[in-house]
Order: sequence, then structure tokens, then C-alpha cells
Amino acid sequence: MSNLTIEKIYRNQCVDGLKGFAILLVVLGHCVQYGLGEVNFNNENYFEYPIFKFIYSFHMPLFMLVSGYLYAFSIAKGTVSNIKRRFNGLVVPILSWSIFNVALYVAQKFQGGDVVSIMGILRVVFTNLWFLWAVFWSSCVVSLIHRFCNDSLLIYLIVFIVSFFLPDSYNLGVYKFVFPYFVIGYLWKEHESVFSSKKNVFQIITYVFLGLTFTILLLFYNKDSYIYTTGHTILRAGGIVIDQLWCDIYRYAIGLIGSLFVIMTFRFLYSCWVNVSVAIPKHIFTFLQNLGRNTLGIYIISTYINIWVLERICRTFDTLSFIWVIVESVLIISICLWGIRLIQRYPVLNYYLLGGKRKH
Repeated sequence: MSNLTIEKIYRNQCVDGLKGFAILLVVLGHCVQYGLGEVNFNNENYFEYPIFKFIYSFHMPLFMLVSGYLYAFSIAKGTVSNIKRRFNGLVVPILSWSIFNVALYVAQKFQGGDVVSIMGILRVVFTNLWFLWAVFWSSCVVSLIHRFCNDSLLIYLIVFIVSFFLPDSYNLGVYKFVFPYFVIGYLWKEHESVFSSKKNVFQIITYVFLGLTFTILLLFYNKDSYIYTTGHTILRAGGIVIDQLWCDIYRYAIGLIGSLFVIMTFRFLYSCWVNVSVAIPKHIFTFLQNLGRNTLGIYIISTYINIWVLERICRTFDTLSFIWVIVESVLIISICLWGIRLIQRYPVLNYYLLGGKRKH
């Protein structure tokens, strides 16, 4: 087996494991939000929980970095081919699952005697499964800049700056926030050899710096730091431009530094543990790799479990303990993996619900 093949296998396994760790944080974070009882949810107490702050400071930026990195491997296939593939793999499942959300929206409008509007339906569709929309739009923009501007750093910078002046409606705020991470991951792959050739001393210094900086930044994370609470645009109504700008800069900094620190930590642990004879670490990484290969399905199914089931059940209780969050997370992961296997048995369902390849 050639060194190139070994490196490819290592990279694929490590990235799968990293994706698995990230989706585990997503499920855990959602369980903290939706699964700690009515008081926690109604008062939005979860925003102040240390574990919630830790997860939300970097987990979506981490996902976008990985998504951009992986997208770089397929960029040579062509703009039209890539956008079509992304549409089938992301937008088709979004639209398929959105049928449930639109049906609920229409039913609620009829029940309340209100008018069902096209704009209302579009709002439901474009806010459903927002992260998949973010990956799709990011892929489209990067493909176009690659095709027509040869990955010009100046063009990427202009897009980044302009994003601060665009509105946040229809989830555009979160799309704008995560887009730079996708670009960084995409460009990182192109220059990966430059950074990987650095000596171990440089890597150790970098790792320590990232760890200390991330820890310090995390101390200042509060409710206003979440993209969901303060948005992205500096033209936010009633907001002070300089305050919003500093909030955005802080968000970008902690998201990037936290993600890089976690990536370096994960790669170090993976490099150490894959070569040991102890079974437990290997089982842990095998489990994470399995999750990493099913992130789309876990993200989709867990989202619907959270909103349609978990929130409704847990709001019948005033408060619940964090032990219950662990139990919820395990149950949801198990149900998601079972649901994915069930859906994959049927090619048509696999295509429309999980973005699997269509069999002719």
C-alpha cells in the first residue's frame, strides 16, 4: 500500500471521526435546549449554561470548516456538476422534509382563521434545516467564484465585507455567519501541505496558543454572543453599529480559534489512539466515524425529534437534570441511526429524505 493511499485512508477516517464528534455536540446542545423542562425552555436559561456556551461557540463553525475542506476535493468536477450534486444531496431532502413543516403551518393558519400566504410558506421552507441551506448556498458561491474569479482572495474578502450590510431575514444572518468558515476550510485544503510541513515545535506552540486564547474568549461568551440572539448585520434596527461589529468579530474569532483547537486536539488523539492495542479508544473512534458518515441523517432526524417530540414531552415537566440530557442524547442518536438504516433500505426514500444517489 502506497504512502498516498495510507494518507488518504487516515484523512478520511480522521475527518469522519471529527464529523461524528461535531454531530454529537449538535445533538447534546439541542437536548440541553429542548430537553431540560418547561422553565428552562420558556426562560431561555440554556443560553447561560457553560456546556451550551462551549458547544455553540464553535460547533457550527467546525462543521462548516470540515464541509468546505471536503468540498475542495470535488471542485474540479465542474460548476454545474457540483451545484447539481449539492442540490440533489441537500436541497431535495430539505424540500422533502419541509412538507411536514408546511402542512403544520397551513393547519395552524386554517385553525386560527388566518390567510395562508406564499411568503409564509417560503419562510417556513427557507428556515427549515438551516445548516443544510447554509452548506448549499456556500457551495454555490464558492463554485461560482472558483469558476469565474479563479478563487480570488479579493473577491472572497469583498463578499465577506458586503455580508455585514445585507439584511438577516429568511435566515440570511446565519448563512452569512458560517460562510467564511466554509471558505477557510475550502482554501485550507489547497494550502494544507504548507502548514503540515511545519515542525512539531511550531505545532505545539500553535496548539498551546489556540487553547489559551479559546479559554480566555470563552470567559466572555454570553447571551449576546449567539448568532441567534443578535444577528449578523451591522444595520440591525435599533442597534449600535460599532457594538454589533465587535460582537460579530468576537463570534468569528472564538468560532475559528475554538474549531482549530478542537481539530488539532482530535487529530492528536486520533494519531495516538489508532496505534494502541487498547480496545476502548478504537471503539470510541469507530463509533464516532460511524456517526460522521451519517451526519446529514442524524442532523435531520434529530431536528424533528427535538421539535416535534422532545420539546413537547419535556415541557410537561418544570425542570429536568443534566443526567436526563445524556439519556435523551443516547436515545436520539440510537433512533436516528435506526431511522437512517430503515430509510436506506428503500432507494426512493433514501434519495428524497437523505440525499442518497438515485438508482436508475
